[in-house]
Amino acid sequence: MRKRIAVFEGEPIREFQNTFTQSIFELAKENDFDVFVFCNLGSYTNNPLFEIGERNIIEIPDFSKFDAVISLSDTFDIDGMEELLLSKINTSNPDCPIVTVRNGPLGTYRVLVDDYDTTYQIVNHFIKNRHFSRICYMSGNRDVPDSLTRQQAYVEAMTNAGLRVTDSMTFEGDYWYTHGEPAVEQFLKAFPKSIYGEDNPDAKIIHFDDDYLLPEAIVCGNDYMAISVCNALKKRGIRIPEDICIFGFDEALEGVAYEPQLSTVSMPTVEMAKRTIQIIVDTLNGKTIEHDCFVRGDLKFKASSEINIPKANFDAAALVNEVAESSISLKQSALIFIDLQNHITADDKLAFLESYFYKTNCERGYICLCSEQNDVDVPRPYSDDIILRDIYPYKDATIKKECLGTTFSRSEILPEEVFMDSSTPSRFFIMPIHFKDMSYGYFVMEPSNKLFDYFVTTLTTALAYTYEDLSLMRRLDQLGDIRRQSLIDPLTGVGNRRSFDQYLNSISQRLKTEGGCLSIVMADLDYLKYVNDNYGHDEGDFVIKEFAAILKGLTDSDDLCARVGGDEFACVLYSKTREKHDTFEARAYEAITLREKTMDKPYKFHASFGSCSYDEYMGASLLTCMKLADERMYFAKSEYKKNLAE
Repeated sequence: MRKRIAVFEGEPIREFQNTFTQSIFELAKENDFDVFVFCNLGSYTNNPLFEIGERNIIEIPDFSKFDAVISLSDTFDIDGMEELLLSKINTSNPDCPIVTVRNGPLGTYRVLVDDYDTTYQIVNHFIKNRHFSRICYMSGNRDVPDSLTRQQAYVEAMTNAGLRVTDSMTFEGDYWYTHGEPAVEQFLKAFPKSIYGEDNPDAKIIHFDDDYLLPEAIVCGNDYMAISVCNALKKRGIRIPEDICIFGFDEALEGVAYEPQLSTVSMPTVEMAKRTIQIIVDTLNGKTIEHDCFVRGDLKFKASSEINIPKANFDAAALVNEVAESSISLKQSALIFIDLQNHITADDKLAFLESYFYKTNCERGYICLCSEQNDVDVPRPYSDDIILRDIYPYKDATIKKECLGTTFSRSEILPEEVFMDSSTPSRFFIMPIHFKDMSYGYFVMEPSNKLFDYFVTTLTTALAYTYEDLSLMRRLDQLGDIRRQSLIDPLTGVGNRRSFDQYLNSISQRLKTEGGCLSIVMADLDYLKYVNDNYGHDEGDFVIKEFAAILKGLTDSDDLCARVGGDEFACVLYSKTREKHDTFEARAYEAITLREKTMDKPYKFHASFGSCSYDEYMGASLLTCMKLADERMYFAKSEYKKNLAE
């Protein structure tokens, strides 16, 4: 039986995760391993319930079914996720080898970049080769172990050279573009002339402040922070590298394309993947190996730290293509949620989302839902039994459609019969489908040769919102009486204003697709205030109910009669021909007259009407049509009163 590897990573669209996973897939295929990559989006909001839903990805696999686990724990970005993951593995499969990449706790097999030595080399280069003494350091989040290691290397390189390090010379960032401004503000005032000028009278002074000397170099924990620092310096007219040298880390594509090109450290991602797979192979073969394996990054000296250095070549076309694809994905990400509102049923929504699946760079997608028992609150996020709800693309002739709707054990991740070719190793991405902390299931994707597109995360989020909407609809259906009361006027039994607004929306869609005739009739009782004042509100309610019954009797199943105010009613008429529209008011007046005779009341029973047909004003909105009908109703009321006075 083929060995199975589980990989856990956050933000799979990032460059490091993408490259590492691609390498793992290739190496696993050579060693005949199946690979299941469990992904989460990370913590981008202040919503703790969303974080719980993302963290619950670790609840999906049955770890006793896996032969090894790879954890990219520094990509999780969710507090406590690493500890919970390791605890679950050790509980259910204590002999399972766990390989943590870039950092991880003692006891796991760790593939580590020698952050200390690499950072020490950078700082030492500026001290020994460039004879700098004013060097600042911008670290990543100091809760992350590699951030502490790199900052420690900076401090020790400075200290070993006899250089002082003050609090204002280090700044805690977040490994992103967000803190360049405050970091530069702090660094520009890190070296008062009164202290540092004595040692170096020729040192450059900040041109807008004679009290401080410029830093000579700023070393950053990664390229994104380095770019943000460069941007803040440029805004102040400070030149790079002539005035201040900048050094990054991780060799992001954005840093290669930046002007000036960033000096950086290339992450040995492919080598790390090779070491990871080799550790798994060795441990499964019973070999005893060291728990820590170190790989070194390669220092790349470029234009942001070296004057007159030739510009390194990079694939500009690839960058342009990536930016273009990202722009398209962002636009489509907005449209997908707007377009989803036009679809009501589960089948309609899923069919619509399938049209977006083709943009994800995946061969197939499998929607796996928790069984019905998980539609109510349960003490675990995923049910033991999972239903294969849908497969994208459905029109693929190789899909075994008889598998749809079948129930299987969550420990399988997917039913074995849907594996397209069991003769070759499989590779899958798994992402949670959840709304806040409510888990509806998971989405399994078979990637193509080109890995994750940004749009995968949008599609998965859209699936989550789809199932949340459907869940809410089911709950509303179960509360039928409440739902009915929300759309029905309790006095008359006809629709209320809410049902009138909803019907206008739905009938307008039908009008566009099927054509036909549509009219809006507004009606208002003429003597209701007189009846209420002289005979009481119970008698007034009687009049309202009688009038509603007449209007209801004049409409059919394609129409709507609604009470939209105290004594004001609206009828929406729809048909293929205009016959019932043209005669409605006449039939209504006739019915009122006949009912008045049989009521035998000491007051008049009368109403005024106004109508407007939609085809009178093609291109106008239904709201305009309703407004015209209302104006005509008030004109009719005025004419009726005028005739009575005469």
